[in-house]
Amino acid sequence: MNPRTHPPTSEQSAAGVALTIKRLFTNADTHPFDAIEWELRDARIGHGDRVAFEQKDVEFPKSWSQNATNIVTQKYFRGQLGTPRRESSVKQMVGRVAGTIAAWGREGGYFASTSDAEAFEAELTGAESRERPRGVRFRALRAGKGCGRVLAGGRRRGSTRSSRSALARRR
Repeated sequence: MNPRTHPPTSEQSAAGVALTIKRLFTNADTHPFDAIEWELRDARIGHGDRVAFEQKDVEFPKSWSQNATNIVTQKYFRGQLGTPRRESSVKQMVGRVAGTIAAWGREGGYFASTSDAEAFEAELTGAESRERPRGVRFRALRAGKGCGRVLAGGRRRGSTRSSRSALARRR
């Protein structure tokens, strides 16, 4: 996103400054959902015969883990479970979230043009449709004594100091 000076797209835009959006992961000819392989699966949270949550036939990208399916379905799908108003696809959830954020940007005059607003919504839709950004490793730096660090994949390990001592003991 590159802020440039343009005529305001609404009365609320800040003194003619609006965003131009360059597509990086999508193209104007293909909807981001069409670039993903989808499948129906069941979301279930529980242990053994004890079921805390279940929703059958939810649509998710094939690349997403079952754990992500379970968590997203239970926590982020809207609507009363077992009713037609209940979301049953990541497409619905992502469309709702990306559409809302893009609408706020349009209403606030944040985009230099309609095509910039469309590009923003498509890029956001594509990013939200992936389980996590590709090639990005999330690490929390040691912030204090006893604070662990998070490695790629969400595994939690001991603090940097204790990890180094463990390595030294193994040698």
